[in-house]
Amino acid sequence: MVNKNREIEWGIRFLVFIYLILTGLEVEEGVRQAFWGVSAFYFFLITVATFRGFERANFLFDSLIVPVAILIGKTEAGVLSLLPLVVVNSYRGILQAGLILTVSVFCSVVIFEGSSLKLFSFLLLLVTTSLTSLVADYREEIRKKDKRISELEKEVKELLKTYAKWETGRKKLENVSFILNALIESEDVREFLEKVKSKFPLKSVRLAPKSGSTDLEPVFDRENGVLSVPVPLEEGYAVVIFELENPFQLSDPLLVDSLLKVAYAVPLFVAGFSDSSKVGRVISIS
Repeated sequence: MVNKNREIEWGIRFLVFIYLILTGLEVEEGVRQAFWGVSAFYFFLITVATFRGFERANFLFDSLIVPVAILIGKTEAGVLSLLPLVVVNSYRGILQAGLILTVSVFCSVVIFEGSSLKLFSFLLLLVTTSLTSLVADYREEIRKKDKRISELEKEVKELLKTYAKWETGRKKLENVSFILNALIESEDVREFLEKVKSKFPLKSVRLAPKSGSTDLEPVFDRENGVLSVPVPLEEGYAVVIFELENPFQLSDPLLVDSLLKVAYAVPLFVAGFSDSSKVGRVISIS
C-alpha cells in the first residue's frame, strides 16, 4: 500500500513536470532554457528521492524548486502547477501543508501583481483546493474511527457474552453447592424443602403422592407460576409442586434447573407414601 501511494504521488509530480515543460513554450526565449532546466532538475530530484527511499524530502522540492521555476518563467499558467502539489502535501502535516500553501500565495502575489481580480480568484481557488484535499483525509479518519468503534462494540459484546456465561456458570455452581449442603445438613424432607424455600423465590413448596399417570415430565403452569415435577419413589410416585413468587420466573432457565434438581433429590428422603409413612400424606411449606 505504501509503495502504491509512493508511485501515485510520483505520477502526480511527473504530470506537474510535463505541465511545466509545456508552459515553458510561453516563456520568453531568454529564460526558457533556465525554466526548463530548473523543471528538469526538479523531476530528477523527486525521482531519485522517491525510488531511493527519501520521498519525505519531496515536499521541499515542491515548495522550493517549483516556485523558482514559476518565478523564472513568470507565466500565469505556470502558477497553476502548484494546485496539485498543495493537494499532495496537504495530508502530510501542518508544516508541509503550511509551507506549500505559503509559497503558493507568495508566487500568486508576484505573478498576478498587476491584476487584483486574477489574484483574488487564484487565492480563492487555492484555498478551495486546500480545503477540498482535506475532505478525503477527514472522511478516511472518520471511516477508520467508525470501523474501530464497530470493532470495539463487537469486542464488548463478546466480553459481555463471556461474562454472562461465566456468571451463569457461577450461579449454577452456587445453587448446586447449596442443594448439596442442604441435603447433607437436613434430617428429613421437610427441613430440606424449608431450606430450599428460604433460598429460592418461592411462595410455597408442596410434596404430595402422585397416582394415576406415570408420566414424569415436568408441568409448567406459566399463568399461575407453578412448576410441578413428578418423581419416582421406591414405593409409587410423588409430585413436588413449586409455586413461584412471579409467573415470569418460570422463564429463568437457571432457576428452573435448580428446582428440578431439588425435586429429583426428594427420593433420597422419601421412599414412598403410605398410611404408616412418617412424612404423612402431604407436606406443604408456605
